Amino acid sequence: MDKLSISKMTIAEIYKYIEENQFLLKQSDLRYLCDQGIKKAVKNLAWAIDNSIKFSVERVSESEGYYDLKFRIFNQLKDFLPGNDIFSSGKQTNSKRQKENVSYLFVGGPPRSGTSALGRLLNESEEICLFVEAFNHKFGYAPQMFEPDFVSSIKGVHSEKNLNLLGSKKFEKLKYIGDKRPSFNLSQHQTFHQFKPEELKLIYIVRCPYSIAASYEKRASRASLNNSNDWNMHKGALAACEEMNINMERVLEMKNSVWQESLVVVDFDDVFTSEEIYIKLLNFLTVTYTEIMKKSFERNIDDISSSKISYPKNIVEVVDNNLNWDLFNKLKGLTIK
Repeated sequence: MDKLSISKMTIAEIYKYIEENQFLLKQSDLRYLCDQGIKKAVKNLAWAIDNSIKFSVERVSESEGYYDLKFRIFNQLKDFLPGNDIFSSGKQTNSKRQKENVSYLFVGGPPRSGTSALGRLLNESEEICLFVEAFNHKFGYAPQMFEPDFVSSIKGVHSEKNLNLLGSKKFEKLKYIGDKRPSFNLSQHQTFHQFKPEELKLIYIVRCPYSIAASYEKRASRASLNNSNDWNMHKGALAACEEMNINMERVLEMKNSVWQESLVVVDFDDVFTSEEIYIKLLNFLTVTYTEIMKKSFERNIDDISSSKISYPKNIVEVVDNNLNWDLFNKLKGLTIK
């Protein structure tokens, strides 16, 4: 078969092609990938091909479950894609930026760590445009993704919210544009091939592990009752620990690299309850603390604090036995004081 023009195919056709050509070892693998949201990732891949974005595809450890399966697909698909150089060897691309004085901002952390709440606070600034999970983090990010014309063409769960945000911002006033994305760090190496350290900032949120695990359990329980598509019923406290461990390991890699000045770590309880800490975060970003932002912050103070919550014994045991506490304590030591 000639080079596959994946961007001209429907999602159903893409999956049929993968299936017929035995790109996966088992039929069940394909169904599993569909369940895990890879369908959206394939759409992003199609767009990347059309826009000549390069991705650095690296093998990940077997312990990372379906992420490894995803890369198996990539490695087998790439020979059939037009222009194999979309899978770059690690060289940084010369991406054209939409505005010379705009940098790129990401808010990351494990799922259920407070990325949404912090994103809402930061978007009160006229200098920040932070989308809500506009892109699939598994592919990483590139500057072209934040061109207004492209953002407005993206279809997804948060499309309407992101379009409204885009329409409310004056681009001549922006210092930052970016995305709030849990687990941003899982694909940080792909992202880092697309940016220079001086044009990217990452805010990483550290939150009480028991609180995150309890939230996972709650979502899993809800999914088991109503067959929810937005959460896996088997993704409970243990999965929370595994995902926290992977995220913490990745973000700590930044502290020992050229990206260390791009990173700031905040504690969930501190950044939402201490105006002093919040202002220090804004100072890191060189963003002005306005009266509107102050009022928004004050509305959050009484709502957010996990320090007085009592957690179920089973969740405490799972977290105590499965979280990498050495990594957690290292990250806590890096938070803004």
